[in-house]
Amino acid sequence: MLSAAVQVNGPPFPTGTQVVAEEVGDGTITAKVVVDQGQVVRVAKDKKGLITKENLTSNWQDWIDYWAVDFDFASQPETITVIEEGKEVKKRTGKFIFENEWQSFRTKADRSLELTSSPFSYADPGNYSVAVKVIDIFGNDTTRVFKIKVK
Repeated sequence: MLSAAVQVNGPPFPTGTQVVAEEVGDGTITAKVVVDQGQVVRVAKDKKGLITKENLTSNWQDWIDYWAVDFDFASQPETITVIEEGKEVKKRTGKFIFENEWQSFRTKADRSLELTSSPFSYADPGNYSVAVKVIDIFGNDTTRVFKIKVK
């Protein structure tokens, strides 16, 4: 058996300031969560007008909520059924279905995240497509496919 594992490396941070959430108390905004210079920051204002800032992220890993790996992405082609001349015909779309073969995600009770997948064993040498799906703390879904050669 041949095996491989996937490791997540740091993506670039977004820049600029963007409000992503607001906390409301007594009908007024008491705090905002903003993205500022690549960090998620909670900005609060107390009754005396004192403004405090609390970093909610300290590194790129804090942005990831979930990630998963499909070690053989091209093994499951997407097919659709179409009607041609009154008959149902299955056709490939040219896309593939992501099969979650390994995953790591955060929960409210456990905020840790594994950054290296479990090893995966390939039965045969050859060319494979490995798909990695990452969902960030805002719910954005990104998938990248990498071509590998197993010898």
